Order: sequence, then C-alpha cells, then structure tokens
Amino acid sequence: MKTKMGILYGFLIGSVAPLLIVGIVFLIFMIDGKDISSDIIQEDVLESVILLGCGINVGIMLLFFSRSLDFVARGVVISTFVYFIYWVLQFV
Repeated sequence: MKTKMGILYGFLIGSVAPLLIVGIVFLIFMIDGKDISSDIIQEDVLESVILLGCGINVGIMLLFFSRSLDFVARGVVISTFVYFIYWVLQFV
C-alpha cells in the first residue's frame, strides 16, 4: 500500500476502533436496563473506556506489523497517540 494512503487508512481504522468499543459498552449497559449516559460522563468512565480502545489499537497495530503493512500500522499508532494525548489532557 502506498505510504500516504496506508497511513491515512491506518489512522481511520485506529480512530474508529475506540469509538466502537465505547458504543459496545453503551449497548451492554443499555441491554441490562441501566441508564448510564449521564453516569459515564460524571464518573469519568468514558476516558477509561477510550483507554481500553487504545489497548485494542495496540492489538490492531501488531496485526498490521505481522502482515508487513508497516504504513497502515503507523497510522494506527498516530491515532492511538491522539487518543492518548486526549486522555492525558483530561487529568491536567
């Protein structure tokens, strides 16, 4: 894959994966019948779930590196750093 398109592709994958994790967590709690939309924002659970999504990005990155898709993996790393910086800024 070409360098710029590979990085962009990886960035998109890495950006969407944590958001999918947040959506899945919302669905799990909605199935249980709990109203957590305000609780998640108040108790800073959202930042922890996003951090879990960044952990998922590490697995995705390793998958791309093992398949020799280095530029796609670099895009995933860039998006992971963006999420990590957002997470760190929540505590400053």
